[in-house]
Amino acid sequence: MAPAQGVSGCVTEGDSDELTLLLGGIEPFDLEYANPVKVRVTFSDRSTPTVETIGSAVTVEALGSVVHHLRTPASLERGMLFVNETARLSDVRYRNGVIRASIPMDPELVAKQVRLPCDVLLVGRPAEGHAPLHEPNVAVVGMARARRGSLAVYEAPKPDAAHLSLEPVSVTFDILERHRRWVRIAWEGGTGRVQGWTPSTDVRTVGTDGFLAGTGIGIGCCGAYSLAKNATRRVAALKAGASIHASPGGTRWGIAQAEVAEVEVEDVPQKEWLRLLKNPAIAELACEPRRTWVRRSSLQFDSAPHADGGAVEPHVAADAAARRR
Repeated sequence: MAPAQGVSGCVTEGDSDELTLLLGGIEPFDLEYANPVKVRVTFSDRSTPTVETIGSAVTVEALGSVVHHLRTPASLERGMLFVNETARLSDVRYRNGVIRASIPMDPELVAKQVRLPCDVLLVGRPAEGHAPLHEPNVAVVGMARARRGSLAVYEAPKPDAAHLSLEPVSVTFDILERHRRWVRIAWEGGTGRVQGWTPSTDVRTVGTDGFLAGTGIGIGCCGAYSLAKNATRRVAALKAGASIHASPGGTRWGIAQAEVAEVEVEDVPQKEWLRLLKNPAIAELACEPRRTWVRRSSLQFDSAPHADGGAVEPHVAADAAARRR
């Protein structure tokens, strides 16, 4: 939804299962909910956007960011850029009453600092099925690639025309037209298309072998978490009302609105602050969680720790305590 008339800022909403938190003094870190939750993002000139989750078992309210898409396909930047709802926006920022975002059109082509109306933004992915914008086929007179890692595309073949900044990497453009020292180029893919004029000296022509196919690369992750000295893994319930912090006694980023059963904890004897290793409601998107800490008093353990790192049943622990008396 857009802000009220005359109010400086932008508020977006939608469903998402991924958040990035930006807390002072530490590196940004990512969180993932087990299921999508309602998210509200508030942009203003004063600070980094505020991210809030609504109605989830563990709510979050902190400075951060979340993935945005467009509500529907849109023609942007005076028609030089068409983007559909599959494009995942990045680096979304608000300044002086304007939202700007970078739009990866392809792994090798990014439209930079694209101006966007607040009301076209949606947290998470919208319902698919919107009809793309159709245009008649245009004859192609050649192909070209950018000579450098950045390329300006203009609305008209003149240097003072409105322009769009691109970051192309080995991307092949169609040449649609030539005009004196300018060429009109175009690119089209699954996320939309780009079309506009650029100085002929900023591109080089290529043959049909100039087309490249992108490849996806998976990223591996750690197999197991390392534990602190003298620590054991234990299962506990996270109590309703528990605060979740980015470090022991550090910035709070979340609150358990209801009890969360069977969280896995790194239990260090005599320590008041304990690290959550696994949480069925929300977890860090990292090989090893380091930004999810709770007070011991926020946990209800189902069993007592055992010397070998395992656990014993509650009645066994009680019998052992009675014998020690």
